[in-house]
Amino acid sequence: MNSHFKFRFLLLFMTALISGLPGCDSIQGTGYIDGSWPWYPTDVSVHELTRISRADDEGRRFVEVRVEFRDRDGDPTKACGMLDISISRPGEQEEPWMIQEDLRDPQVSRSHWEGVTGTYLFSLEPTLSGLVPGRRIRVKVEYYGEDGAQFSDTHELTWPE
Repeated sequence: MNSHFKFRFLLLFMTALISGLPGCDSIQGTGYIDGSWPWYPTDVSVHELTRISRADDEGRRFVEVRVEFRDRDGDPTKACGMLDISISRPGEQEEPWMIQEDLRDPQVSRSHWEGVTGTYLFSLEPTLSGLVPGRRIRVKVEYYGEDGAQFSDTHELTWPE
């Protein structure tokens, strides 16, 4: 056998070997056929770390609302849906102060997510009259998930001196 023949045989063998290997397709998981993603939120709460901040240099205070979502295993999870946050004075007839956050938007979700606490943080400055020391305020969150889930929770705080 001459060296030219050996080279051609080796080249043909290598070509056959390589062509028999599977291609480089992306590997995808099987997914959840019934659509029941296991980490969808099953509950929402105004987290106990929610508080009213100290006054800044201009005397302004912010309500630091921390919203926690939990999945079916009871673990903190991110959410995908609309979140309404309202702040009111219990027992008053005035309209609550409200904002709406779109947690379907990845930038909005990331900008409010606190990995350390596993909550979303919203630093809010409500414009309600009569926020004097000792006055109670009520924080209410309402969540409308992309999966059709609807949850709500409330938490009361006392306006500090």
